[in-house]
Amino acid sequence: MAKRGVYLMEKEDILNKAKQEKNKEFENAINQKATMQGTIAMASICIIIFVIKVVMSDIKGLEKVIPFYDTVAILWGYMMVVYFSLYRKMHENKHLLIGIGSLIVFTIYMYKFICTLL
Repeated sequence: MAKRGVYLMEKEDILNKAKQEKNKEFENAINQKATMQGTIAMASICIIIFVIKVVMSDIKGLEKVIPFYDTVAILWGYMMVVYFSLYRKMHENKHLLIGIGSLIVFTIYMYKFICTLL
C-alpha cells in the first residue's frame, strides 16, 4: 500500500510539472507572437515616417532640414539588439555577425543623424 501511495504522488508531481511546462511553452509562444507583431508595427511606423520625411523634403526642397537618419537608426538599433540577444541564447555565429553588422550600420546612421542636428 505504501508503494502505491508513493507512485500516486510521483504521478501527480509529474502531471503538475507537465502542466507547468505546457504553460511556459504557451507563454513563450504568445510572447514570441507579440514580439513579432511589435516588430512589424515598429518597422511600419519607421517606414511611414521615413516616406513622409522624404516626400516633404522633396516638396519643400529642404533636404538638409528634415533628416531621415533617425528612423533608419531605430530600425538598425532594433536589429542589433535582437541579434545580440539571439546570440546570447543560441550561441550561433551567424547571429553574432549580423549583430555586429547591425551595430556598425546603427553607429553610422546615429552619427549622421547627430551631424544633421549640429
